Amino acid sequence: MLRQTLNYFLTLAKQSETMALIGRKDEMAELERYYNQDNAVFVAVYGRRRVGKTFLVNEFFKNKFDYKVTGISSAEYERKQLTDMQLSNFNLALNHYSGKIFPAPKDWMQAFRQLIEYLETGANKKRQVVFIDEIPWMDTPYSGFLTAFEWFWNSWGSACRNLMLIVCGSATSWIVNNVINSKGGLHNRLSGKIFLSPFNLKESELFYESRGIVWDRYEQIQSYMIFGGVPYYLSLLHKEESLSQNVDRLFFSKNGGLVNEFNNLFNALFDNAKEYIRTIELLDRHKSGLTRNEIAVKLNSTSGGGLTKMIDNLEQCGFIAGISNGGRVNDKIYKIIDFYCLFYLKFVKNNDFLEDEYWSKITNTPLHNSWCGFSFERVCFSHLKQIKKALGISGILTKTYAWRSRVSSPGAQIDMLIDREDRVVDVCEMKYSSVEYAITKSENMKLRNRIEAFRLESRTRKAIHLVMISPYGVLKNMYSGAVTNQVTLDALFE
Repeated sequence: MLRQTLNYFLTLAKQSETMALIGRKDEMAELERYYNQDNAVFVAVYGRRRVGKTFLVNEFFKNKFDYKVTGISSAEYERKQLTDMQLSNFNLALNHYSGKIFPAPKDWMQAFRQLIEYLETGANKKRQVVFIDEIPWMDTPYSGFLTAFEWFWNSWGSACRNLMLIVCGSATSWIVNNVINSKGGLHNRLSGKIFLSPFNLKESELFYESRGIVWDRYEQIQSYMIFGGVPYYLSLLHKEESLSQNVDRLFFSKNGGLVNEFNNLFNALFDNAKEYIRTIELLDRHKSGLTRNEIAVKLNSTSGGGLTKMIDNLEQCGFIAGISNGGRVNDKIYKIIDFYCLFYLKFVKNNDFLEDEYWSKITNTPLHNSWCGFSFERVCFSHLKQIKKALGISGILTKTYAWRSRVSSPGAQIDMLIDREDRVVDVCEMKYSSVEYAITKSENMKLRNRIEAFRLESRTRKAIHLVMISPYGVLKNMYSGAVTNQVTLDALFE
């Protein structure tokens, strides 16, 4: 109990630390709108772990809540012991905010009855804000938490006009399955949902500026390929170090801050973390992506409910994305989109060198450069909005997908197609280069063959435009005339 009490107040102290909020204007506006409604409000805030969900809510309310509790990670406790700890933690927070001493609850029904008893003392307030953070961790097996929580909202909370209930959790799949898409007592009870994504390139740039980190945009893109705009990871960067030095310290030094993050991440989110890691590692070995059926075959699994749930959970948590190939839904191509995971699996997991300054030493080697080329494609996919703006098609209905030839051998593939309603298809080629990208004779032939294969197999009658996305554009030569449009580094920062 002493340890628990200490952890609770350390958590409060940590959350009271202030840091300028970067971006998140739309999310703040949403919270403002819900707060100002003249009725009971139930909001779910969800997104990838470390993305800043708790910080957003804390910052908006300036850490002033009528009640706030944070679930305890299951990593250190057995099931029964963990349920007791969750209940004790809930009670500790209730005593803190109420200024009273409530008896330790025997179960979750009693715990929520006590919360109601306390909140009823504030019935005359304009608004009472209740924030339950890391709510998935509270729902331990056979504890009755979800049933009691449903009862709390349905029997009392939904009728309390001044109540604003906010739930939050990194286990995005739990939030989606049990709250947003609930088929039980919370079905259609949610007032709103706020999904928090990692920073984009522009928001990351603002974060660097707020921390006094001076890197040009080329270095910032390389940083994005590693940290992916996850605020917590960016907060670990030291302004007096170069990007390479930061990476060496965080990944390739003894007790590096992000060396063990991968396993911690999956163990905190999923009960059967090993199976999820196995799926991620499979997709990492197949960089061009796999369909659901291909994943099933390579895992010696079936494409039934268990695999479907796993893929859906990984997608909802922001680790992978199913990219349409322009055909049937079941033919989606699944790829890893989490930059940290991609970097960890490529360079950290099986690194046998164990030497200082590893990243600094391999920078600009073929290994490093090939990784940059691959990762740049993922950066582009995460900035489709900026690419469409640069192409002047923000106001045009589009469908973006990847394409694989079913006929040509070797199989032609186009990683990004933007199919536009104005009768144009943009074939996007993404090339990472520190100078203007030069299209060679052989590259020109590959591009032509790829486009022709797509034209014949898709039977499209739309105009096909070749779009080159490269940091510094395309070098003008005898082959550059085939390029209809270009998107450069600065456009991705819009």
